[in-house]
Amino acid sequence: YSFTTHYLPINSFSPDGCHLRGVTYSDGSFLLYEFDLHGVEIQRSVALSKGVEDENKIYQYSLSPSGRWLAYKVVDDIQMNVMGANVQNVRLLKVDDQIPQEVLQLTENGGAHPAALSWSPNSQYLAYTDYDEAGVGQIYVYDPDKSKELQVTYFDQDMKEQIFENLVWSPDSSSIAFSM
Repeated sequence: YSFTTHYLPINSFSPDGCHLRGVTYSDGSFLLYEFDLHGVEIQRSVALSKGVEDENKIYQYSLSPSGRWLAYKVVDDIQMNVMGANVQNVRLLKVDDQIPQEVLQLTENGGAHPAALSWSPNSQYLAYTDYDEAGVGQIYVYDPDKSKELQVTYFDQDMKEQIFENLVWSPDSSSIAFSM
């Protein structure tokens, strides 16, 4: 079964699988939509951020299953193929349509690409990649409710050329698998 909204991308299903979600960005705000499985819009909310992003450099939105957090990537040069962009920073924004929120940049060293942002099924953790101080790609997990980051891999220089392609959570949110 499928349908098309014709005017915005669908990014994910709701946790119960009964609704589809889409995210767009325009004029400093992220618009979040939810549709029933017939394509009828049932909810719209706004994630307001303090400060204005460069809309042309934002991509790969990822809404947490709870709908409380929005993660996205910002590239240094969108003119390049996105997979080849040198810098792909991960940013996090709390979804709140009443008060503009501070955007939190999670990556410190330009992000490691092309791995997708991956929320745990319980919405407690966001998995993403970044380079460590030695320039080696690593996997990190961030708990937005506790503002706590944890590095979960510790690859050495021998793995410097490896690129992460997938980050996948177990159904109980206790483990993360990846491929390179």
